[in-house]
Amino acid sequence: MYLKKNLKNIAQYYVSNLIGGRKNTSDWEFEKYGLKTEVIQNKQLALELENACQKDGYLLFSEFLQIDQHGKYGYHLNNKWHGEQQLYRYWGKAIAKLCQYEPIERVLDFGAGNGDLGIAVIDEARKLHYKIIWSGIEINGNLISTIRQAFKRKKYEENLLQISPSINKILSSSKKSLLVFSYSLDNLAPEMFINENQDLHYPTNLMGVTVKNGVVNEIILTNEQLLKKKIQYKNGVLSQNGTSYNLHGWKLTHLQRACIPITAAKILLQSSKKVKQNSMLLIIDEFSEPNYARNEKHLNFPKDLTVFDRIFKNTTKLYNQAGNNLLYYPTYLLAYESILQSLGYTQLQIDNERTLANILAKKHIIQNIPGLCFGILAKKTSKTVNPITIKAY
Repeated sequence: MYLKKNLKNIAQYYVSNLIGGRKNTSDWEFEKYGLKTEVIQNKQLALELENACQKDGYLLFSEFLQIDQHGKYGYHLNNKWHGEQQLYRYWGKAIAKLCQYEPIERVLDFGAGNGDLGIAVIDEARKLHYKIIWSGIEINGNLISTIRQAFKRKKYEENLLQISPSINKILSSSKKSLLVFSYSLDNLAPEMFINENQDLHYPTNLMGVTVKNGVVNEIILTNEQLLKKKIQYKNGVLSQNGTSYNLHGWKLTHLQRACIPITAAKILLQSSKKVKQNSMLLIIDEFSEPNYARNEKHLNFPKDLTVFDRIFKNTTKLYNQAGNNLLYYPTYLLAYESILQSLGYTQLQIDNERTLANILAKKHIIQNIPGLCFGILAKKTSKTVNPITIKAY
């Protein structure tokens, strides 16, 4: 499997070495693995990033992506298309039926978008003569306004408890709840790790960037730099704010990189603290294909939703076009399975997301729909363990 997946890559290496000698081989290795230095075309965004660097002298890779997407000159505040999904057409009834059956009174929708899913759930719940109280989390201020207007038009104000840009501002609930993450976890910027060990190994370091005079430089972060962000990373375990994340399940080749969903794990942890025991959680998302040990490609690099060839093979184009791409960051299904198990979620039900929606809505299933979009349904039945494990394979 390793040879089959990397045959072209291996051939390029040996042909380069045969024809051009050591210099060409070194160029090939740098293009594939080397730290990038790149001019940012968006000058205003470059200045915004440079100003953000001044506090600590650098940015985590996740901080760079956050400004790239949600900064004043980033993608979302300067473009009208945000990757709207049509899942409300079939998940509205499925979620309403689930809430009635459990029973669940409160739905917390993370990454609520324009509120279509929330409206669809309440539509279907009213048909069942069942009342649901809905809260939404949406970082885009323009979309928050859109959600409020939509609930007002439908005269659903009594069903709207809260809409907020942050999970920290959402009220905790003493009632059994359903947490919904529909195509939202893969919008949370990951951290980029690298393996500097010569052998197959879990990541040895985090990566970050500096931005000055419109130029972004990748750097491998020292322990002293991480402490400025109140982060410790030692022996494959990242620790921050009293919580640790075990990354031993990511085996990388020498200088291979991996984008790992630390931010998503934090949000899942924070969300779980907002609800009582026996509450449920639903993730609907796209996932990366299963990984295989000794795959030398960089793992889980950002994707651009607006183009056909979506994956960035390295970060050169990513930095150059900063602010112009609608990015998302799918990871492996096993990564979220392992996170949820660490958070105390059991009774995992995982299926193609359309199939799972049909099952919950009690519709007849004609056929399974192929693809990498899955639904994960789980119930919180035990306490969170520390460290939280994030696996790759």
